Amino acid sequence: MPRPFTLTLPAFLLGTVLLMAQGAGGDRAGPKEGVFLPKPFGCYNFNGMHKGKIHSMVVDYGLNPAVLVFARESEDGKEPPALNALLKRLEQATLDYKGQQLHSAVIFLSLDAQSSATNSAEKDPAKLVEEAKKRDELYARVAKRAEDFKGVDVGVFGVDGPKDYKLRLNTDVCVVVYTKLKVVMSRAYDEATNLTDAEVEKIMATVKDTVEPPTKK
Repeated sequence: MPRPFTLTLPAFLLGTVLLMAQGAGGDRAGPKEGVFLPKPFGCYNFNGMHKGKIHSMVVDYGLNPAVLVFARESEDGKEPPALNALLKRLEQATLDYKGQQLHSAVIFLSLDAQSSATNSAEKDPAKLVEEAKKRDELYARVAKRAEDFKGVDVGVFGVDGPKDYKLRLNTDVCVVVYTKLKVVMSRAYDEATNLTDAEVEKIMATVKDTVEPPTKK
């Protein structure tokens, strides 16, 4: 094999893989597809039966089909335009598939979610007071958003996200669809791979196929 081709083959293969990933929509960061969901995690709940408490939604959902949306709070307050559209679609889907016990949740990731419980090394009283103030402001923002949802559970978690879920810091939104605790779809979106209306359609098609598997011909 000629040497020039040998040198360019890895780059060619890498480019092919990247194009395939883009064609599938989103990035494959986050929990791996086809394997069991990482261990449950607790987050502060703003609605549902555990409103005002730190509790694991994954534990509540059990083996039922579910969608987890991790949405990172941006510093400028902006978010992907299609995020709200996705949440509205999931809200309706939880009603449409109530008989199939579909669950959905959005977990907002924020630096302001930290507390002395997660930042025990901090001893400066002034910083702890500022931390508490920012956390209260975060809770007020998210509580306002939670008012729009009955079917979608709303929570907050630290900026890094659950440890075993491998959410990158540059990820704006990560969508995980699973059933019987096995990941069916895992897609991450950032500035390079935006969450668009077309991607929302793909996500909802996967949700439908998960809840109502296509009939084999």
